[in-house]
Amino acid sequence: MSAGMGLMVHSVLLLLTSGAVLAYKVENGTFGKSVYFYESVPTQVIPFIQWIFNDNTIAQIIPFGTPVCIGNQYTGRCNLYENGTLRLNSLTLADEGNYTMTAQYPNTTLIKRSIYELRVYNVLNAPVLSSNSTSNNLIGGTYVSLHCNANGQTVTTYTFYLNGKNCSGSHVTCQDANLYFQPITGIDSGRYTCTIQNPVSSSTSNTLHLNVSDPVSDVKLTSNISGWVWPGIDVVSLTCSARGTNITYSWSLQGVPLPPDSRYHFTVNNTVLTISNVTANDTGNFTCTATNWINNQTSNEVNLTLGSKISAVTLTGNISGSYIWVGEDSVSLHCSADGSNVTFFWTLNGALITPGSQYRISEGDSPLLSNLLISPVSKTDAGPFICAASNRLGSKTSNALNLSLAWNPEENIACSVMPDGQDFKLGCSWSGGHPEANVSLTFNGTTENGTNNVTSPASIGDVQGTDLTCLGDQLGRKSLCTLRIGPPEALGHDNTTITDTRVGGTVNLTVTLELGLPATFTWLHSLSSQSKESIQIRESSESSTNFSSSYLIRDVTVNDAGKYECIAKNIIGTQSFLFIVSVTENGLTGGAIAGIVIGVLAGVTLIGIAVFFIVKKKTHIGRNKRVSEPEYHLETPENQTYVNVPEHIYERTLPGTQGNTSQESHYEQLAHNDKSIYSNMANTAGKY
Repeated sequence: MSAGMGLMVHSVLLLLTSGAVLAYKVENGTFGKSVYFYESVPTQVIPFIQWIFNDNTIAQIIPFGTPVCIGNQYTGRCNLYENGTLRLNSLTLADEGNYTMTAQYPNTTLIKRSIYELRVYNVLNAPVLSSNSTSNNLIGGTYVSLHCNANGQTVTTYTFYLNGKNCSGSHVTCQDANLYFQPITGIDSGRYTCTIQNPVSSSTSNTLHLNVSDPVSDVKLTSNISGWVWPGIDVVSLTCSARGTNITYSWSLQGVPLPPDSRYHFTVNNTVLTISNVTANDTGNFTCTATNWINNQTSNEVNLTLGSKISAVTLTGNISGSYIWVGEDSVSLHCSADGSNVTFFWTLNGALITPGSQYRISEGDSPLLSNLLISPVSKTDAGPFICAASNRLGSKTSNALNLSLAWNPEENIACSVMPDGQDFKLGCSWSGGHPEANVSLTFNGTTENGTNNVTSPASIGDVQGTDLTCLGDQLGRKSLCTLRIGPPEALGHDNTTITDTRVGGTVNLTVTLELGLPATFTWLHSLSSQSKESIQIRESSESSTNFSSSYLIRDVTVNDAGKYECIAKNIIGTQSFLFIVSVTENGLTGGAIAGIVIGVLAGVTLIGIAVFFIVKKKTHIGRNKRVSEPEYHLETPENQTYVNVPEHIYERTLPGTQGNTSQESHYEQLAHNDKSIYSNMANTAGKY
């Protein structure tokens, strides 16, 4: 074998290896015609090909041999081709079955096998279509079936047609050779045929004409206007509909045939009645009757709801004649009217009222009643309130209604003291109410009366330390105020307050006054509690009201120590309040430092006393003798003793002077007999 032939054989074997080993296919053949079993076996290398039918070999190809058909049954009816394709001619029903082709290549175990199932069909003849009814004129609602008779032919599919289109519908069922109507209706009238099919042919039946008439049913009468009908304005169209075949229509009013009238117009085969224009003569029930050769039926009744004009619009309310309090009371107004399909509108002072949080509009028990709830009443609700009723035939307005409103002043009664030259003017004010409030001013046993505002002159000698009382009365509602007249007085606050804190802390200095005359506040700061020079504070950390003031110090530094003075001033006088703030850097509070300082100074005092007696004794022994110990100088002014403390006890380096040997030492004086010694100690601790 040449190299080229070997390569070809290898390719063929590779193709067979990668292809399908077994194939199956159905072939349909026509009786008396030919059928092909197509194959595509590669012919570069000639295999052994064999066709088997019913376990008998009917054709084969031997390598390098000629394709042959075997058996008398296939003589002249069989053709075998080199690629394995088999042709059978003049098919009979006996040829139905499975045909197997096997292709095997020499010197290999590779086999290709194909199976063909042959089915042989006759060419179909036309079937006969018939009905189970004795007449082709049918009444809708009956159960009818059609039968497609294929006269024993082998049929795979039956199809029924109405007027050339497939029969369909929820009431139509096709089952093999039968078509069922469950039931038949007027829409099923027409020309029917059936078609039968097998895989090789189809045939259509004769045409069957069915004429189906539906009885009259489902007669309905509708109107184009569902609500009120307005005489002289509206045009009404009544439409009569019904199911059935060949229907005629007739009309009645109140059960009597509709009389001739130029306003009545009939259209669309008498199914539509148009009334133009409606009048009061059209009051009553309209009906229509549908009729055909099978039966008749009358529709439902349609009554035209004719509207009437509006009259007698009346406005009332739950108003007893007393005052109505603004912001507290609620009022209900009621508007009634005679007429048809009334729409109500509410106005206040000529402006339309729209529903909202204050106004709520609702319909009453009758469609001819409208309610307006005003809750709560406001100052603008004095009136007049008017209600209007309208419909398509016109409108009318009601009587006007006004509310007697009352309201309190917006604030409570106010007591006041105002400078008036060298004297003062006392005042009581409770204005802004309606009606005006009665006001009385009582001072030093004297009472003055008036409305809204009352004033009374007073001298400085009269007002100091005296109460001013104001009483207001408005329709039984009262308001009272009392004003203590005098300089500012603290509420639970000593005139001097000592505060200890650390560097970085927060201090809040607050003065609260007893209620009285409004005051203004000024804050001063001295770096030392002993300093007489103060600086006014103008920082945002200060906040004040008429009766209190606060000064907030955040992130405290040593420079924040010292004396703070808050000066409260009103038109009568002033009052000062002191705050002593001590600041420490070493983590000890001023109180702790003060305790330490007191202990140290107590020890120093004892040392001083001992030194005093020693010196006195030495002086007694000999005044001219020199003493080597340190000498302490004592002074004793009236009721007080001061001691110069050695500088190493209290000396410290001031900020920014560390290491400066020329820095002066600092000392403090101790007042032993003074009750404010703790304050002196705290001030000393604050400095150091």
